[in-house]
Amino acid sequence: MAHQFFYGKLTTAALMKFPLLEELNLYKIEISKEEIETVGRYCPMLKTLKVNQRGWRLFNADEGSLTRYNEIAMAIGQNLLGIRHLELIGNKMTNLGLRVILDNCHHLETLDLRQCFYIDLKCLNLDISCTKATNLIENP
Repeated sequence: MAHQFFYGKLTTAALMKFPLLEELNLYKIEISKEEIETVGRYCPMLKTLKVNQRGWRLFNADEGSLTRYNEIAMAIGQNLLGIRHLELIGNKMTNLGLRVILDNCHHLETLDLRQCFYIDLKCLNLDISCTKATNLIENP
């Protein structure tokens, strides 16, 4: 899907028509929590999700200003439980959002977090159940 053609509710309406969708690639599209929930509900066969942006840092970013991005990550972790390949290049989520994904997406084989500048893998405190995750994460 290209950003010129799909945005917001139009993306949601389009996704509802593809229940057999296995791969969804979104480039330069601002996706919402609701759209992730729609994908989880109407695309149960989804195995690969790529939501890629150009990574950049927000000036004076704090946890409050990054809440929207954590909500999207949490929606992925709560609604796309069967996802195997997740690419979130340039996402502004923090360790909080990443933790929800790692704790809930048990089938994850690859996780690409390049240009995710608000994730600090050293501070994530991965426990034994998440040791496998360190092998699948492509560093920010």
